[in-house]
Amino acid sequence: MHGEGKFNVKAPKLGVARALSAIVVVVVLFVVNAAIQQASKSSDRSYYSGTTWVNQITGKSVSVPSGWIHEEQKNEEKQSIHVFSGPDYGVYVVFAKEDVPQNMDLDDYLSAWVKAMSQILLNV
Repeated sequence: MHGEGKFNVKAPKLGVARALSAIVVVVVLFVVNAAIQQASKSSDRSYYSGTTWVNQITGKSVSVPSGWIHEEQKNEEKQSIHVFSGPDYGVYVVFAKEDVPQNMDLDDYLSAWVKAMSQILLNV
């Protein structure tokens, strides 16, 4: 074999502390990997089979069809906004309870909402 005998590699024996450290690292990596796999399976399961969402305001639950993804977001006032995105591109359902000024009517709210959504979509 070409180059045989040209290198002399020396290393100390693997001590008990280094061996235990290596075992601990491998076990921790295994546990982290198992947790990530479980979270992924749970997410996949709800994506493919659907899930149940509970409205925290009313306490009512609704069945979310397969393929729909739920994401809870917060607005600037830290109020919860629940966004459900459908399996088809550009289909969204939004549930939110926002505290608005009493003098704001539905048309004003709708205009403000469309403006806010337009700004969000332009930044995406």
